[in-house]
Amino acid sequence: MGSAKDQFFERRQAEIDRHVAEELDISESDLADFPYELDEDASEDGVTYGWAVRWEDGAPPGVDVTGGVSYIQPLHEEEPEEPEDD
Repeated sequence: MGSAKDQFFERRQAEIDRHVAEELDISESDLADFPYELDEDASEDGVTYGWAVRWEDGAPPGVDVTGGVSYIQPLHEEEPEEPEDD
């Protein structure tokens, strides 16, 4: 069993893979057969507008690709609630 840090990164990658597969309308098992990297389209102040999925060896059949890249909405984290002032 890996360290807590390793387990965190594995869970995070699984969450990202689920999101990418959902955005591309493909199964996670199909996605697993097509290695990819993600690049963020973000502003200088940290606002993320989208993700560029860069396919290492081509995209899965049926996935929209422009110049070897597919564009999807980013995975938005739920913001932690701010404590209320008493």
